[in-house]
Amino acid sequence: MKIKEYAQLDAIDVVQLIKKSQFSAKDVLDSALNQIETLNPKLNSVIFTFYDLAKKQLEKADKNSPLYGTVILLKDSLHDIEGTFSTLGSKLLRNNISTQTSTFVKRLLDAGCIVVGKTNLPEFALMGTTEPKLFGPTRNPFNLAYSPGGSSGGSAASVASGMVSVATGNDGGGSIRIPASMCGLFGFKPSRYFTPMGSEFFDTWMGLVVNHVLTKSVRDSALFLDIEYGFDGPIYFKKPIESFLEELNKPLEPLKIALNTHSYFGSVNNENVRATLEVAKILESFGHIIEEDEPKVDFEKLYDTYIDSMFIETAFLLDYLENKLHKKITIKDVEPSTYILAKIGDKLNAKLNIQIKHLWDKTGFYMRSFFEKYDVYMTPTLANPHIELGSLLPSSIEEFALKSVSKLDLCFYIKPIVKKIAFKQLSAFPFTQLANQTGLPAMSIPAGISSKNIPLGVHFMSGYAKDHLLLRLAKQLEETPIWFRPQKK
Repeated sequence: MKIKEYAQLDAIDVVQLIKKSQFSAKDVLDSALNQIETLNPKLNSVIFTFYDLAKKQLEKADKNSPLYGTVILLKDSLHDIEGTFSTLGSKLLRNNISTQTSTFVKRLLDAGCIVVGKTNLPEFALMGTTEPKLFGPTRNPFNLAYSPGGSSGGSAASVASGMVSVATGNDGGGSIRIPASMCGLFGFKPSRYFTPMGSEFFDTWMGLVVNHVLTKSVRDSALFLDIEYGFDGPIYFKKPIESFLEELNKPLEPLKIALNTHSYFGSVNNENVRATLEVAKILESFGHIIEEDEPKVDFEKLYDTYIDSMFIETAFLLDYLENKLHKKITIKDVEPSTYILAKIGDKLNAKLNIQIKHLWDKTGFYMRSFFEKYDVYMTPTLANPHIELGSLLPSSIEEFALKSVSKLDLCFYIKPIVKKIAFKQLSAFPFTQLANQTGLPAMSIPAGISSKNIPLGVHFMSGYAKDHLLLRLAKQLEETPIWFRPQKK
């Protein structure tokens, strides 16, 4: 049976309605499959489906589990199921089959989730737009000429379009929050070491990356964080509160919030600024204190080292895959920009890694004092929500130049040019990286829609392990008209 209202339901709705016998878990699965088959040809957000496996999962699922019957999609990055494709968006891994199920996914399966497929992403999750050469671009459900963001863009488009209630993502510089903003969703990045990273990579990308989900509601995000919680590497932090979901019901005392709408890179879209200021007014009406301020950190060095970390980690990843695949990787195996990043990383001084971590840790220490003065730091999520498909990719001329440079083994010498291109891309997304570099929790809430029909997000950060505080703040805003809710079709 196809469920008429399926596209509007969040995961908790689904679980509750199944328990009330208003429909069955199989009805939910059938509705999800119908939505994917109907919408994916237009959006290209789902790259693999495994319907037979999903049906087997449903047969084995415990009907008393907290997420029984919730159909989800997995981002094809670190979220593996044994016996299914795992490509990281690269033609190098187009035939790669997972040999094990990652801890993160296993916890979701044990909680009753039914995984029906995998979502699109840029190669190795390296960009803020989802346009890999292997699978082609994912389109924004609100405006097909525009990007849904990245790197979890396939997941965001799948949830926003109503294919599933929840899809997984990971966030190493905004990769959950950026697409959540551009697709009108709630995007939450937990504190570092709060969720499991997997058996191959633990402190992924120098500690930048955290796993979580993209959701329609705050309560879904909180419930999933309860289920995911607990790092599976050599570090473990005791859960700061008993339940993130139950925390949503507690009253929120007035907070002191620092507000900033200016970017180090300069221009911020007026519509994003206006949405942020409107949310600030709502917060003031609740009794929260808003002051214009921002962290006094060296943003130039932070952005510079963020790009350096991309060089280093891409070089490491290709070396790792060469050893794993027993294959010499050439520019024919990956996208030219990826190959150039790795080759630059190969030539960097070994001390740079330590220098990067020292700066990030020093910045994190400073942020402790910032969050003694303020409870929350508030900005727009993006400087520019209007990313047309293709606009952030290398042009044909630039790609030809990259290939030519690689053949001449001159990659390192174009490092300043590559950095300039990277800074141009970061200028669209300047507010999200700080939370990753310092390991702090952050979120994007949906707060309006632009003149080009792209949703707008407002961004919040807080101190380490203050995830529950942000979730409570989001819940307070979710109950106001400022929270963007797409019109039902």
